[in-house]
Amino acid sequence: MLPNVKLSKVSFPKVFTYFFAVLHIILGTFAAHFYSGDTLVFLAFSIVYFFVPMQIYICRNSPLLFFLGIMFYLGFFLKITFHLITGAPFVEPTGLFAGDPSEWNELLLVSSFGGVGYLTAVLFCLKIVKNTELPFLARAGHGSADGRRKHWLDVVIIGSFVVVTIFCVVNTWLGINISGLAPLTILPWPMNTVITWVLGLGFGIVSTLLMLIEFNQTKKIRWSFALLLFEAFLSSVSTLSRGLFLFHSLPLLYLIVKNRAYLKKSVKSVILTSISVGLLFVISFSLVSIQRTYMYGAPGNENQPHYTSFFSNRGSIFNGVIFSQFSRLVIDRWIGAEGVMAVIAYNEKSLDFMLSRLVYKPQAGESDIYSKMTSTDLYSNSKYVVTSIPGPMAFFYYSNSFFVVLIGMFLLVLVFYALEVCIYSVFQNVFLSYFMAFQFANHIAQFGIFPRQLLVFYLMTSFALFCVYIILMKTQPKTISVGRPRLKTSDTV
Repeated sequence: MLPNVKLSKVSFPKVFTYFFAVLHIILGTFAAHFYSGDTLVFLAFSIVYFFVPMQIYICRNSPLLFFLGIMFYLGFFLKITFHLITGAPFVEPTGLFAGDPSEWNELLLVSSFGGVGYLTAVLFCLKIVKNTELPFLARAGHGSADGRRKHWLDVVIIGSFVVVTIFCVVNTWLGINISGLAPLTILPWPMNTVITWVLGLGFGIVSTLLMLIEFNQTKKIRWSFALLLFEAFLSSVSTLSRGLFLFHSLPLLYLIVKNRAYLKKSVKSVILTSISVGLLFVISFSLVSIQRTYMYGAPGNENQPHYTSFFSNRGSIFNGVIFSQFSRLVIDRWIGAEGVMAVIAYNEKSLDFMLSRLVYKPQAGESDIYSKMTSTDLYSNSKYVVTSIPGPMAFFYYSNSFFVVLIGMFLLVLVFYALEVCIYSVFQNVFLSYFMAFQFANHIAQFGIFPRQLLVFYLMTSFALFCVYIILMKTQPKTISVGRPRLKTSDTV
């Protein structure tokens, strides 16, 4: 069981719960007015997704389930209700989905069964780990903290800054891993894959390992956290990924806020840290957007997919630029509803079809079947790679079965939960656990494009973590405790 790494009692006030409940009811009530399908289906959908983010009060010890619940809520309930209320067009392609009442009912039913599968997995995890209580242990300790970093750690952190800079410059110069572009340089196998992995995950793992070492020595994570923000910023700009910075920084920022007292951070320090992360994100997002516009062209031109709207008869205020831009930047960034829409309109769904896509081995440069469903493959060529992501519920609905969606979501969440438990059990590093939990949640949310390739990615990750484990076992003294939080059943996240 992944223990609760909250080392001081930090609770969501009741007012937060009340605010969420009121907001959920308001969104559901207004959206139901514009919903053309069955009211009972919409009610069931609303009830299921009320409990999806509320699982933080049920299974409080898993950052994976915490992050995943929020992602599902944003990708389905918030996205669907927002578009129903405002009439703003969907940014991601929805294939041949026509917006008929029967299709809307099917969309909400698939989403509801998927949500039930997720909630069932949460309850199953709660049953398994009931009354489990573990201390917060640190592997990679160097004795009790004396408030000073060891000289070798300073050298490693400075060297890491240099290595990150070199990798990002080389990637930008050679065009090895650029979002939306085919590789401009093909290095000897498997260097392209390794560089892609290092920029997308490797530097973040190294940063979290250094965080624990610095914390053991100084009770602070000042320079290792700065390294994480630095690598997240440069990697995001180098790969032209607008989300990578948040994927690396958000889980650690959440951990810092959650454990403010134990980490001896004042409210002022936490606020300044949050503002710094926010400013870096704005800068990286702006730089990446400018570069993407220059390289790909402005959104809406002949090289871009068209946005989909089923609400052409809605008032002009809801179809304006402000709503469309807000939708693109805040609501439609989360994968979910559009994938299910596209799959619903696909006529060749079956269990055999889903199983064949699960193990399908793609050829070099081949587009996934989902790209053909949404016609995004028409925008790809030898230079540009344009694709959309179905998400796990859409993928499991390739089977044309609500039951398979439920079981598939249940098993998928359990597999990644087992990985989360394994990461903590082996390394006992809360920084690494939270970082990897967010990556796991993100990979679940983005599941569906050549799933077999995800296995290759995690084999690489497992090999890298195994090497790190061997190094730690060879170079570090035995595990020491740096605190003993007591996990109480009354605690909340």
